[in-house]
Amino acid sequence: MLVLIALRRVKTEKSGVPIVGSQQYHYPLSGDYARESVPASARRHWLSLSLIWIGGGIDLAGILLGTQIGLGMSFENAMIATFVGSLILAVVGALTCYVGSETGMSTAMLTRFVFGEYGARIASLIIGITGMGWFGVQTGFFAVSGQMIVKELAGVEVSMPVAALIGGLLMMSTAVIGYKAIEWLSVIAVPIMFGILVGILIVVIPSQSFWEAVHVEPVADTIPLGLGISLVTSLFLVGAIAAPDIGRWARSKKDSILAAVVGFLIGNSLMLVIAVIIAKYTSNAEFIQVMFGIGWGGLAAILFVLGTWTTNDNGLYSTGLALSVALPKWSRPTLVIVAGLIGTALAVFNIYDSFITFLTILSAFVSPIGGVFIAEYYLLNRQRFTMAFVRDKRIPRLYWHSIVVWVAATLVGLATSPASEGGFGLFQLTRIPALDAFLAAFILQWIVGSIVKRSNSKKAEETAESA
Repeated sequence: MLVLIALRRVKTEKSGVPIVGSQQYHYPLSGDYARESVPASARRHWLSLSLIWIGGGIDLAGILLGTQIGLGMSFENAMIATFVGSLILAVVGALTCYVGSETGMSTAMLTRFVFGEYGARIASLIIGITGMGWFGVQTGFFAVSGQMIVKELAGVEVSMPVAALIGGLLMMSTAVIGYKAIEWLSVIAVPIMFGILVGILIVVIPSQSFWEAVHVEPVADTIPLGLGISLVTSLFLVGAIAAPDIGRWARSKKDSILAAVVGFLIGNSLMLVIAVIIAKYTSNAEFIQVMFGIGWGGLAAILFVLGTWTTNDNGLYSTGLALSVALPKWSRPTLVIVAGLIGTALAVFNIYDSFITFLTILSAFVSPIGGVFIAEYYLLNRQRFTMAFVRDKRIPRLYWHSIVVWVAATLVGLATSPASEGGFGLFQLTRIPALDAFLAAFILQWIVGSIVKRSNSKKAEETAESA
């Protein structure tokens, strides 16, 4: 039923959003409005968008993190970390998604209004590079787990490079085509994955022993609550910051907010909660092995392929949009292919071994971008965020104050991150480094931006008086 409703919405919905830009989809291998606003004729219902984010949250990284916090925290703390982290993501996602819906523009396009033309290229390049790294992490998980699954099911040894290449090409396929392909995959895959996950809980955990199972002492109580929340937040933080990439397709403000809240709350927490429960009950960090243990090897393969696919094509799509702004002479599909191949190569060189460290550094560099453009849009210069502002060539090469704020907030995020996880470990604020960086950027941009705005207004008045 969910699939039919979503598919019907995709085919029949209409929108009252002002039309800006091209009226065509340009499929196959669409540019997907990478450097312009999504027109009203292409806008989507909130359910379609939320399914994309839910699918993005069901992945191997979620399984790994869920089992880690399940074995390293009490059940209560693991649940608190999961839901607080997911709530933070929902709030951030709703704020950024709203901006995407209002403007029709991607995250990378929005950075032009806060960092300037050249500053946006720098920011977009960093988003793109981190996106390639994350694609490599996910593709590495795919390859390693794929090797194990194929060996268990068919008794065949598959080399790491071959497994990574197969996974990388598979996940690149929908990202290259664009939003339409990502949407259809999510509409089909999410109900299937949800059914498998619920089935695992029913089969693995007898109802009469559920509460005793989840309240066992953690195997190693090594993850503080603050770090647990930070890890949960960091897991999907780039997705929340980059929510305009999907949110720009929303047909209304209401659709954008509803899609973000449902998508991030459910999408980020569903896989984590189930992984925590299974880890608690089995004391086993290998989720896939648990599925094989109950005779669900085939379903494990389906979950594993669909989960990684729906996550990685989403991330690679955002990477392509970001690189389209950083490298405007290249087409979006070409950039997606190049980024996907580089990410696949990184997977072969075991980038996934540095999963937690990568999350820490990723959140420190990317989360301030969201803080900067949220402050700029909601508190300072909303009128600037239009394609007319771009067409009139009113964007300077650099907004230096925003660049300084971004760098300062990044340093705050690294300073509050543990030294053992890639940070400096100098002090603590909220005990959630990713949130520290985001809030630092938001507050600093509000303060510094207000000063710059008043200064510019004063100069304009003096110029007008002297004219």
